[in-house]
Amino acid sequence: MRILIFAMPARTDRRAAGGAGSVAEEFKNTLVGTKQVLRQLKAGALARVYVALDAEAYLQNKLGAACKEYGVEITFVPTMRELGARCGIDVGAACAGVRAAKP
Repeated sequence: MRILIFAMPARTDRRAAGGAGSVAEEFKNTLVGTKQVLRQLKAGALARVYVALDAEAYLQNKLGAACKEYGVEITFVPTMRELGARCGIDVGAACAGVRAAKP
C-alpha cells in the first residue's frame, strides 16, 4: 500500500477541457462520504481514496484498513474543508473515493 500526501486538484478544473485520465475525467467518478466509500471499496469499484488528515482518527484507521485490505491507493488531504471544496460540496468531507475505470 502506497500512502501519498499532497494537495488535491481543484474541482473547478472539471470545467476545463480534458481527455481521458484528466482531472475533469477523474472527478466525474468521485463519490463523497464514509458510508459510500466503504460500500464501494467492498464492491471493488474504487481506484483511489482521499482521506482528510483532520478527520476523526477512528475513521482514518477504518478507511486505511479497508484500503489496505482491498488494495486501493489512499491519499491524504490536509483538511476536511479542502477535501469537501475540491469535491464540489459546501461542507467538509472526511473522505472521497474515485471509481475505477470500467474495462
